[in-house]
Amino acid sequence: MRSPSTAVTSHRNHHRTDQGHRNAKSRDAFTASSSIAVPSGFGPITPRSGALSIMHPYDTSQSMNDILAERYRNTLQRCLDETRRFHRSILFSLTTALALHMVPIPQQCSIDTEKLHAVASTRNRRIQSQRMAAHVWSTFDTTAQIRISEGVYALDLVHTWAHMARFVPLDQFIALTDAILLRMLVEGTNDPLSTLRSFLDRTSFRGQRICRKALMLARLNVLSPPETLCRLTLLQYGIPAPETNYTVPGMRFRSGAPGF
Repeated sequence: MRSPSTAVTSHRNHHRTDQGHRNAKSRDAFTASSSIAVPSGFGPITPRSGALSIMHPYDTSQSMNDILAERYRNTLQRCLDETRRFHRSILFSLTTALALHMVPIPQQCSIDTEKLHAVASTRNRRIQSQRMAAHVWSTFDTTAQIRISEGVYALDLVHTWAHMARFVPLDQFIALTDAILLRMLVEGTNDPLSTLRSFLDRTSFRGQRICRKALMLARLNVLSPPETLCRLTLLQYGIPAPETNYTVPGMRFRSGAPGF
């Protein structure tokens, strides 16, 4: 049996609980306007400033939270505009759903990250335009649809994670898995690893093997994708997996936050 580190080298119906309904309510707790606010339910991901996500290009003048919040606002406005243009509901997916959930978008991805992405369960339900790519994916039902704002819907985090699997290299997908686990914790999921494993046990879809490989190496409480990639590099060279978010005794950042 290959070890998890070898897997990285060699291959470069989530249940809707009360927590899911709380997430939907928190995202509805604002009104879209010309100045879109980040919903109060989206708590900060990291106590540090200056932590960067896997994005292109890197911007050292902004924290990861600032970048994610700005991307959320811009994406939500684009989704609102597209929904109004078609006069019908659209279920946003893939990197668009990641942006709406305030999850970092992988640096390497085989789909166009500049476009909006929507998903439908059958071909005749697809909605496509110059601004939006349409995908057919039958591995979801109405319980997987989250209301982000008035008229804007996206796949939930679990289904977004599964749908992304075949579009991202394994190392980047592990980083994405860490980021999604963190967002699930922030949104109130008690055991996100078990939630993802349970979903895989009862569902079949293309990319499922990659999901299982990613869960072998995923960790909780990882505050940025570069931390994941650093951990994976250490594993490939035989160095034991480091403890995530270890607090260095007596060390603090200039902001006063504990040193990690």
